[in-house]
Amino acid sequence: LEYTVVSIKKAAFQGNKTITTIHIPASLNKIDTDAFRNMQNLKNIYIEDLKAWCNVDIVNGNANPIYNAFSTSLEKNWGKVYFNNTLFNGELTIPSDVKVTRRSFYGLKALTKVTLSEGLDSIGDQTFANCTKLTEIAIPSTVKGIGSAFFGCEALEKITLNEGLETIGNSMLYNCKALTELTIPSTVKNIASSPFSGCTKIATVKSLSTVPPV
Repeated sequence: LEYTVVSIKKAAFQGNKTITTIHIPASLNKIDTDAFRNMQNLKNIYIEDLKAWCNVDIVNGNANPIYNAFSTSLEKNWGKVYFNNTLFNGELTIPSDVKVTRRSFYGLKALTKVTLSEGLDSIGDQTFANCTKLTEIAIPSTVKGIGSAFFGCEALEKITLNEGLETIGNSMLYNCKALTELTIPSTVKNIASSPFSGCTKIATVKSLSTVPPV
């Protein structure tokens, strides 16, 4: 029998040391807490549909198999990820019809460049968290809110926030140690808790608002 997989339950494969390859179908819509935690030998991840993957509700970091394939800091031990049957080479373009991203790329340490398309509405919590080689990113003007999307992106040197952004979320740039300056658009209305905590090199913050955001 063949089944259509739509969800993966809590701790489903936690601690499994025999699985080396996993295929993620486009039908998947949720991965529950710690589903792939401590899968030490997971080396190949095939994600059937990048657009569908962006919409999967991934409950925490260890629910994302990508994080576990890149859990070590040693590049020689990193796994491989295939999006739409193409080997990921460090660069990523989010499809133009994606409206919301979640924890889709949490811990993808090999990510060096990402292009976000116009039409994206929001960038959810930890979308690119712990992507430690990402150095620069531009946020489209269509994005209204950003969660803790860049948590732990320690190599991020530049982020361009465009007019249209309204909300800067909790810990948005937490521990982005390479960031030296930031310009906050005039459209920003709300800044949540500790969005710049751990940004130890930041020297200049400019706000374009005539009315300070809350």
